[in-house]
Amino acid sequence: MAKGLTRVLEWVIVVYFASHIIITIFFDSQAIMPSWLYPKVFLDLVRDYCIFMKDEMMADPSAYPWFMSFVYGECLLQFPFFFVATYAFYKGSCKWIRIPAIIYSVHTATTLQAIFAHMFFQDFTNSPHPGPVTLEERLKLAAIYCPYFFLPVLILLLMLFSDDYKPAKSPEKPAVSTGTSRSRKHKTR
Repeated sequence: MAKGLTRVLEWVIVVYFASHIIITIFFDSQAIMPSWLYPKVFLDLVRDYCIFMKDEMMADPSAYPWFMSFVYGECLLQFPFFFVATYAFYKGSCKWIRIPAIIYSVHTATTLQAIFAHMFFQDFTNSPHPGPVTLEERLKLAAIYCPYFFLPVLILLLMLFSDDYKPAKSPEKPAVSTGTSRSRKHKTR
């Protein structure tokens, strides 16, 4: 991959992780934390988002323990990684971020697969909170979640195929001779 393209992708990833820090603190964490921790403006923002986008998972996360487990994973496991990843991709070509970034990418893409399945296949007609019913509403909600699927896939591909992130090859070791012609030292008395 061209060095310039890799650097552009790294900057996109920096913006992704930096924005994810803010979103996790003020938005996503509301699914698992007590409401008194948040200023009213952020509580209203989530409420309005849930109504407008028909995101029933965020409107009533306790109805979906599997979704809450994803948010706990984001807040407890991924959140510290966001800072590390922001730094590593800001610096660029940090080979040490490769394995953690692969783990993050695969984990996040897998959780989004379950969220998308819920969005597209759940029947929300009798739901106590507005949920997407039409295909258009489901696609609109999916569009909000798409960056959290496609950017981790992009990160995964970058980690797997970019020469800047491939592990350095160790130099070849000289072949060890296993033949019988060894030099012997003779002891003299």
